[in-house]
Amino acid sequence: MGLTERNIVITIILSFVTCGIYAIYWVYKMLDELYTYTGQPSSAAVDIIIGLVTMWVWPAYKFAQLESAANAKAGFPVEDKTIIYIILSVVGLSIVVDLLVQSNINKLVAAGNR
Repeated sequence: MGLTERNIVITIILSFVTCGIYAIYWVYKMLDELYTYTGQPSSAAVDIIIGLVTMWVWPAYKFAQLESAANAKAGFPVEDKTIIYIILSVVGLSIVVDLLVQSNINKLVAAGNR
């Protein structure tokens, strides 16, 4: 299992149509894929449970850490987006974090990193 390129527009539509259920699945899949890609044992299910309690702040933190590790592995520039992702989650814009992470995953896949 590797990284999966996803159409961001369709993902947003599915998230709204399913009243957020697809968004939870989407976050789980992105976390799991990033854990696998970076060679770390996956705790995506636990991250989702903690995310439900922390209003998605915990997954935002994990995304920032895993995205940095994935970029380093692929030879991409590494940026620490932890603060940005946490602030977006705290103000209720977790979907923006998801979009940014999926966009980065799509760039990794386009560059041949699966």
